[in-house]
Amino acid sequence: MAPEPFTDSRRLTGCNVYFAGTGAALETARGLAFGDDALARWQANIAAVRAALGWPETDTVIRRHASGASLAFAAPLDQLYTATEVNEWAWWSASLDSDANPDSQVSAGEISASVVPFSHWEKVAEGRMREEAQSSNATFRKKLPFDQETKDFIRQLRENSTQPEQLLWSFLRDRRLHDQKFCRQESLGPYVLDFYCHELKLAIELDGGQHNEPQPLVNDAKRDAFVASQGVMTLRYWNHDVLARTEDVLFDISHRVLALVKGDAATGEPIPSSAVWAPSPKGRREEQMLYHAPGHAAVWDTDCALRTLRLAAAAEALPQLIALQQQAATHQVAFLADDDELSLGEGVGSRSWFIDGLPAPSSVPWRDLHDIPTALVTGSNGKTTTVRLLAAMARAHGWRTAHSCTDGVYFEGQPLEAGDFSGPTGARTALRHPQAQAAVLETARGGLLRRGLAVCRANVAVVTNIAVDHFGEYGVHTLQDLARVKLTVARAIDAGGLLVLNADDAVLREQAPTLACPIGWFALDFDHPLLRSQRDSGGAACGVRDGTLCLHANGSTFALGQAAAMPIALGGRAGYNIANIAAAALAGYALGIAPGTLAATLMRFGASGADNPGRLQHWRFGALQVYVDYAHNPDGLRGLLRAVDASGRPGRMAIMLGHAGNREDADLRAVASVAASARPEQVVLKDIAGYERGRAAGEVAAIMRAQLLADGVADAAIATCLDEVEAARIPLAWARDGDLLVLPIHEMDARDRVTALLDRMQAIGWQAGDPLPSADGAGAA
Repeated sequence: MAPEPFTDSRRLTGCNVYFAGTGAALETARGLAFGDDALARWQANIAAVRAALGWPETDTVIRRHASGASLAFAAPLDQLYTATEVNEWAWWSASLDSDANPDSQVSAGEISASVVPFSHWEKVAEGRMREEAQSSNATFRKKLPFDQETKDFIRQLRENSTQPEQLLWSFLRDRRLHDQKFCRQESLGPYVLDFYCHELKLAIELDGGQHNEPQPLVNDAKRDAFVASQGVMTLRYWNHDVLARTEDVLFDISHRVLALVKGDAATGEPIPSSAVWAPSPKGRREEQMLYHAPGHAAVWDTDCALRTLRLAAAAEALPQLIALQQQAATHQVAFLADDDELSLGEGVGSRSWFIDGLPAPSSVPWRDLHDIPTALVTGSNGKTTTVRLLAAMARAHGWRTAHSCTDGVYFEGQPLEAGDFSGPTGARTALRHPQAQAAVLETARGGLLRRGLAVCRANVAVVTNIAVDHFGEYGVHTLQDLARVKLTVARAIDAGGLLVLNADDAVLREQAPTLACPIGWFALDFDHPLLRSQRDSGGAACGVRDGTLCLHANGSTFALGQAAAMPIALGGRAGYNIANIAAAALAGYALGIAPGTLAATLMRFGASGADNPGRLQHWRFGALQVYVDYAHNPDGLRGLLRAVDASGRPGRMAIMLGHAGNREDADLRAVASVAASARPEQVVLKDIAGYERGRAAGEVAAIMRAQLLADGVADAAIATCLDEVEAARIPLAWARDGDLLVLPIHEMDARDRVTALLDRMQAIGWQAGDPLPSADGAGAA
């Protein structure tokens, strides 16, 4: 099968690093040789499709980088799935003709003999950035009121679709399959069908592995019998097959649907409705075959490709959505859209509708809609702490506040959704809460690159810092590249807002002159030259002078208290948290929170472990000290080791090390070297469950182990335990009174279990050397 000449093809659903609007982007495949001629042909292909589809000629971006190029172009909001198809076809077609390195290209003969695959991962409906189990006390979000219990249950299913369901829905929705209307999560008697077509009396069910167990098989048989008694046919497919054999599943569904459409279930030509027969480069064969995936443009036949893309665009187009977007801009209210739902306004000033039930613009109660005070927080380190601190300030101000972060979505400090919601999905969930009067939104790099911003207007945005992390993904290879991505938040700040930047960060200082929005600066030193200049010019600034946190704005300077006395400053040793404090104070003031409220919040936030779970949490067992943190890159770990005074420890030190798999080997080695520089007496290597990102189990640990040995850590001092919870028990069992244990724990469930264990140990008066309580709390292990 011919390899795709691209990776990471994706929809851009909001303002993004390339332009202020929606569109599509992809990365050229690593190792693919191409010249300027191929890039010029890509641009020409994009222009041709825009003309054919009637799309406006707006932004087209080519950004060359160390691993190839990022190719992006603006496209209408209601046709973004088609836009990804356009981008893939435009680049594939252009790269086939490239003369930069003929040996590296796919030949036309290779393509004609194979089914061209397609990158379905970016075609799935908008959902969670990462699939996580919900916490036991998290509740399903409800965006519209429904009286019937069944409809509530259906909505929950729609919002929590498995990835295979989302993938299949992207091909069934909007009458894409033989012009047949399918619905999701349709009720039928006591059951809810995954997908249902009323006209054909056809249900499609996707099953996980649990359906192969004896009792589920019995339940499924009863369910199918009832459904059949209602005159409905059921097609069942395994989730695994939907992901691993997507073309086969779609081909089978298309064959069966077309047979029903024709009225003869025994016959019917198995051609998906959106697919167009294309001649191979060698001409049509006697027996027609599908040479490219259903509904995807043929890269060797431009006329055929344009016909396919016109069909796709026409099927996806939703003029009513565009009309509402235009009216929202006119009325200056937020426009929050995903595949299932549209919200206009934010929080208490919002209303929501299902995409398949949009109102006419004239029937929208525009006078009742409005936005709420909103802050965006991004950066390499300190995002979640800054979000939580700023949300605490907003609550203290009297606003009922929603916030989103790597732990979930919260309202008034209580969880609504559990998991990593630091992207657009989390932002929309927080902003749609009908009682929210303010919102603080963590805005991580991944979401910015994969989708863009959820909102293109905010009152304040914070960039905490720029540090080496995530290099090698989406064309990001340098600190300057990473800073450009993080500074996407500046697109959301207009002349009345404030972008809060770190004056101690050289990369941010370097890129600040390219920004058009108002900037406020923070630093550890209130007399930093940039902060002095900022104050002299009437700008906002925040930093520490003679131990006191000072905030300057609107010509006045406010003393917010002794920085070392603020709980998360850890007596002044946690310099990175003092920076987070200064950033949050400046952002809080920009939101309209009084200096007195800011000061009072800073003096109490962090006194309880519940204020900032998983970030610099501290337990004492006699003279033994244990810290749990989220440090996940060299700068973060270096700051953590300074904060816990690792160099001045009176006893031994143990540290846990692990990392997500989507980092380059050099990044993993750099983290290990920082740990080795602290001369630990024990290192426990682990994996992060669910974050292997394509690496084999133990691969990350092996890379780190090799670096630790190279840096002088004794082999006997290194243990490997891939399970995070069990790994944490090793240093606890090893510890003596006076030791220091540093436990960076990254997976949320593992962190909760370890912190629960530490709380239990503290409650029973555990001391170093005592047997550890068992994992289930039943007694000593």
